[in-house]
Amino acid sequence: MNVHVHNYVSPRQRPLSPEEARIREVAHALAKGEDWAIQIAAKEMAKFVPPNSILVPIPSSQGIKVNNLKLAQAICKLSNCEVLDSITSLPRDSQKSRRHVGIPGHSEKEIETQLTKPCDTNKNFILIDNVRTTGATINSALRVLPCASYLVYAQAQEVLNWYDQSKVS
Repeated sequence: MNVHVHNYVSPRQRPLSPEEARIREVAHALAKGEDWAIQIAAKEMAKFVPPNSILVPIPSSQGIKVNNLKLAQAICKLSNCEVLDSITSLPRDSQKSRRHVGIPGHSEKEIETQLTKPCDTNKNFILIDNVRTTGATINSALRVLPCASYLVYAQAQEVLNWYDQSKVS
């Protein structure tokens, strides 16, 4: 199960519909840990969580997972699952900040992700993140927890591969 609840459309691509603008607003508020957005996203994401799953929050580019941890906990209140806070990563420049200055983003191999607690690979682990744009952060987490799948609130319509220097124009 690899699921994104909504498409994340960029206003650089075309004018956004009201619904697309709302999704972007919620996604940005999730990154800030705003409770109203966590409640909206958790309700929508919980529908995709099988019973007895274990949700694993993904750290942000700053290496902080407080907001995704809150999101995972809110999802668990709505479904029969648990949260395991077991993935860390070192702080780095965000993919967005790198793109804004015209340099390639980090590849998944450059994101130093570590598993801090042993995991029973017979369980159903689901990585939780607010937005998937390049896929590098989730793919980095999948390297340390390959038995997991992922669930994100929103995903770029076309997962951006701008971290690959050969695809940068």
